[in-house]
Amino acid sequence: MKNKNPQIILGIDPGYDRVGYCLAQILNSKLEILDFGCIQTNKQNSLTQRYQETSKNLNKIIKKYKPNILAIETVLFSVNKKTAMRVAEAKGVITQICLTNNLEIFEYNPNQIKLAITGNGKADKKAVEKMLKLELKLPNKKTLDDAMDAIAIAQTHYLVNPKPAIV
Repeated sequence: MKNKNPQIILGIDPGYDRVGYCLAQILNSKLEILDFGCIQTNKQNSLTQRYQETSKNLNKIIKKYKPNILAIETVLFSVNKKTAMRVAEAKGVITQICLTNNLEIFEYNPNQIKLAITGNGKADKKAVEKMLKLELKLPNKKTLDDAMDAIAIAQTHYLVNPKPAIV
């Protein structure tokens, strides 16, 4: 019996300034990219307004593509604790929106993502981007790092958690 609902993955690179996103579906045992980009918030707005902007735009994306899985990057604490806290807060907002929309949630750290995409957990961003462009036949145009990270997160979920193909 065929599953009539394709598995659609929402890959997210969380942030409070810019959120990278990727929508991908598993079709015929392949990952097909449906859309990708960034939700850019206005730097002039308060942090609360920026989270509201992210929520509004993310809800539009979810309504349009109807993903059933969220694959999101783990927030690692950096030298700048204030930035890390804001990204963690934004991740909380994003996670809540996805829970409200009944998405199953999976989380991946940067080393898992690099390992899944390149075979090397210490690969640099250029190596990850090169592999994604080769594997997924992405257009050879400049893509914001946040969007490319979201594509990598969706691809990681596909590679690490394969599900039966939708035919």
